[in-house]
Amino acid sequence: MVMRNSMGRTIALAGALVLGGVNAGCSFIFVDSVPPDHAKLEYFDCTSTYGLSVADGVIGLSGAIAAGSALSQSKQAYADKNNGASRNAAAGADLALTGLLAASAVYGIVQATRCDRAKEDLRARIFAAPLRPPPFPGFPPGPAPAYQPPPPLAAPQPPPALPAPELSLPPPSPSPPPPTVTPTPVPSPSAAPTP
Repeated sequence: MVMRNSMGRTIALAGALVLGGVNAGCSFIFVDSVPPDHAKLEYFDCTSTYGLSVADGVIGLSGAIAAGSALSQSKQAYADKNNGASRNAAAGADLALTGLLAASAVYGIVQATRCDRAKEDLRARIFAAPLRPPPFPGFPPGPAPAYQPPPPLAAPQPPPALPAPELSLPPPSPSPPPPTVTPTPVPSPSAAPTP
């Protein structure tokens, strides 16, 4: 029976180490490093933040604290509190996980620093390049032709004179004769009848 419990603990400890290794090391898993030919690329991306490294460090620190806590107890006291588990095995697993996470944190810091430098070089290349349009299709790339100023403009000439317009008016129409007015005789005052 003792052999069976010991074997079960060993398998559980190995399983915990394997699962801890898979879940540990954010920087190992998620950091995108600088491409090897980044100096020739027009654009690239890589992980330039330190967040994953900080997460690895914090989790690794908690593993170190757990190992210290386990080792601060006697073997018998630890076994009594943890259903007969081995203090040295638990502390060893915590320290192994701490070492893995510390290595992952250092890897993440190194890769983020390399990425920062590579991105600075990329910015310098982009902003140092002359700003000119690409060559037209069909023209070989090369230096632009020398500037040739246009010929001077001649003094402006007055516009040519336009011929006088010909006005054609309709012929005058005969006007109608004025109306004739015949005066009516006005009676004179002497010829008026007397009453």
